Amino acid sequence: MIGSLRGSVLARSLSGEVLIEVAGVGYRALVPIGAIPALEPGANVFVFTHQHVRDDALILFGFLTRDERDTFEALITASGVGPKLALAILSVHSP
Repeated sequence: MIGSLRGSVLARSLSGEVLIEVAGVGYRALVPIGAIPALEPGANVFVFTHQHVRDDALILFGFLTRDERDTFEALITASGVGPKLALAILSVHSP
């Protein structure tokens, strides 16, 4: 499981996706919308991650703080709350 990433931001999108290069490998991660301004292309960053595994996909979610990641993981344990909804909640509310 991927627990964190340290590297440089190659690209970001307003929809909440960021591309972080770590040792020559680019990792795509979905982040809360509020994290986008801190993830400028060319900047060195460290993000905590949650790797979500489904039958049809592996999705990496990134967070600037451990509290955000822990809150995300608590939210997805609730019935009816999936990772995209949990990310949307964290995009609006702080942990």
